[in-house]
Amino acid sequence: MSPCTKLILYLTATYPNVDTFLTMLETCSSVVDMFEIGVPTENPKYDGPTVRMTHREAQIRGVDALKVVKGRISKDFVVMAYFEDYLNNLDKFFETSSEIGAKSILFPDLLFDYYDMVNLYYRKCLDYGLKPCFFISSKFPYREVERLLKYEPYFIYLGLQACSGIRLPIFIERNVKIYKSIIDNNCPLIVGFAIRRPEDVELLIKLNVDGIVIGSAFIKEFITCGLECGLKLLESLRKVIMGC
Repeated sequence: MSPCTKLILYLTATYPNVDTFLTMLETCSSVVDMFEIGVPTENPKYDGPTVRMTHREAQIRGVDALKVVKGRISKDFVVMAYFEDYLNNLDKFFETSSEIGAKSILFPDLLFDYYDMVNLYYRKCLDYGLKPCFFISSKFPYREVERLLKYEPYFIYLGLQACSGIRLPIFIERNVKIYKSIIDNNCPLIVGFAIRRPEDVELLIKLNVDGIVIGSAFIKEFITCGLECGLKLLESLRKVIMGC
């Protein structure tokens, strides 16, 4: 069971600068199974303070930040961006994401602010050879999750908290069990937001999640004492995954 649980690292493209970002990608590739690459934006509305900071301090903003990863990631990766930023230029964004080798584009605001455009998103994925994926919250309607399965998503991403990096008293175990039962084996369920401790990972593995996203916790370790500390955190979580 545990070797099938992927360890996924979120990084904001070009934070804190291009060279360091690329070093992070290369260094962490030996530990993680997959990357989620965030596109720096002026309004990362669903992210917590730590990830918001990385958006502010990224060296390059917008779609140009994505171009630096072309040919530099040895693992599978998805692009994370906000749909509202690309409403008027979807084709360019999808084209760039496809050209750099992304598997999918995750728009966390799609289902909440632009639900009527889900079919458009799906068609663009097909046009550019990408797989659809969807972000849901712990209060997302169960029936709507069932409807998403018709798109044969690459994965469904369940945000465990209200925003990234913020721990709140939410019944995580119950929520994961419910959504896992709805999705069943139709597509992978990955989870993220406020996962930082080995015991968090151990619990989620026991709940049979297919992927665990680490973001704010890694960034905080990097800020405190550098990339080596961030890598040690990832290695400690990887050890839990392999040992369960």
